[in-house]
Amino acid sequence: MKRWLYILVVISLIFSGCGKAESPEQTPETEMNVPNPWTETHSLSEAEEIAGFSIAVPAIWEDCESPLFRAMPGMLEVLWDNGEDQITLRKAPRGEESDISGDYNTYPEYIVACGDLISYEARGKNNLFNVVTWGEEEYVYSLNKNPGTERGMSSEEIGKILMEMKEIKQLPGMIAYGSFSYEEDRSSIKDGDVVIREGFVHTEKCDKHITELAKDEVSRDYPFCQTFRDDTAGMWAVHFFDDPERPDQEIVYLDDDGITRMIIIRK
Repeated sequence: MKRWLYILVVISLIFSGCGKAESPEQTPETEMNVPNPWTETHSLSEAEEIAGFSIAVPAIWEDCESPLFRAMPGMLEVLWDNGEDQITLRKAPRGEESDISGDYNTYPEYIVACGDLISYEARGKNNLFNVVTWGEEEYVYSLNKNPGTERGMSSEEIGKILMEMKEIKQLPGMIAYGSFSYEEDRSSIKDGDVVIREGFVHTEKCDKHITELAKDEVSRDYPFCQTFRDDTAGMWAVHFFDDPERPDQEIVYLDDDGITRMIIIRK
């Protein structure tokens, strides 16, 4: 694994009162002549049809499970609003413009995070980032939280969202990142591993998503997680960790009914 690389650039604010870039004043007449290019919908499939491509939609807040979708040909936007904070995710085909965020605010901090699992650029203040951009071979993305404020995203929050999007893309509908062998895992417990076989939160059948069930079992929040499935045994393994390069992790094993069967804490 490559080591993560974080580059922090502090930008001098040349202009006082920096904020959103000023746009030419519009009169009612000019506004009437500029049609709104966006179509709003609560249907992901409808938005994808308009945009011309699909998007992996991560879970942002438990109390805001139904985001708003906006689309136009060549652009798709997902908007979450819980009454206090607002997060916007955009996707578009790769072109000349790599930053599709639409955020023209000036921020004092800029980072480039490079790693084997995820890489991105972010702008914000006090280690909280309002604008995140990244790309793939054919598409570019942006993620905004409360533009122009000091209520941005932590690097842990960014990591969770990007990792979940990668997992969804890996196997749509199941959020499985790869496969594993439950029997091999049980027989290859290492010295120093802490193995827990009882006292779990989930002991009865539950229809909640496997990754969310596993989060209830770990000792704390983690910035990254990967979900694996053993098709033969009908078992899931959800790995939680802080750093892709370090072996420290908590692994939660659940069956297809969502019942926790074992937890391994590895240092």
